[in-house]
Amino acid sequence: MFTQPRAGPLQPSSFLGVHFSPLLIALIPLYALFRTPYFLLVLQSAVLALPAYYIYRIGVRVTGDERTALLFAVGYLLYPGTLWSNWYDFHLEAFVPLFTSMAYHYYLEGSRPRLILSLALLLTTFERSVFIVISFAAYILARELFKARRGRESKYLRPSTLNMLLVIVLASGLYFVGSERIMSASWPERSILQPAKIVGKLSYENLLLKVSYVALLAGPLAFLPLWSPLELLPFEDRATWSMLETTKEAAARAPRSTAEPHNSHGLSAEVLTDPS
Repeated sequence: MFTQPRAGPLQPSSFLGVHFSPLLIALIPLYALFRTPYFLLVLQSAVLALPAYYIYRIGVRVTGDERTALLFAVGYLLYPGTLWSNWYDFHLEAFVPLFTSMAYHYYLEGSRPRLILSLALLLTTFERSVFIVISFAAYILARELFKARRGRESKYLRPSTLNMLLVIVLASGLYFVGSERIMSASWPERSILQPAKIVGKLSYENLLLKVSYVALLAGPLAFLPLWSPLELLPFEDRATWSMLETTKEAAARAPRSTAEPHNSHGLSAEVLTDPS
């Protein structure tokens, strides 16, 4: 799972050169029992389906109606973004909805230990999930301050909880620095994102593509998420990079030979079964 057959400036010899994912290390014993890429695809389908349970629980808590909650859960399973992820090859991002929905659920439930566990599992997915965790801590703080302003009781504004959020942010920062060092050591040629260069290459064509991308994501949901910007705060990092990074920049990092497909975020069946 961690050795890739194609190595070079555009392809690291180890998957650790692309992503730091302790979660994949934990999956190695299971992969040893089922040595086929289809195991990863089946696992991905199961992992993408599990958030429906937590979405249902969240829906019941928020709306108080089981039928409405069931509608939200089914809507998630039929959402094009969920289906696209399931139809593609194995990607680490498939675990993000599960751990994030767990974090939302346990936050609303007021279970701090399970909330911390959910965020810790999210951190193990891959190094960029650090920003989701930090944004989620900021979301909790902002939401609780909003509740306090409206005169509602807030359990998360107590000193012990605020210290917990601070520890989560600091631990996430240290985790990110450590993971970057490991990835750079595994693949010295890896390119480090430079925001100034990325922003400078934005073009009108790319802007239209990005607007279409947002429309494809929000359209099936009748653009309802855009009416609750606070709830989208945990994902502002992913949204920001999606809007800043250009398609030309991504193409420049891709292999020039069409015979060598580039897959920096996922593990394809071809790579996993390559005998070389």
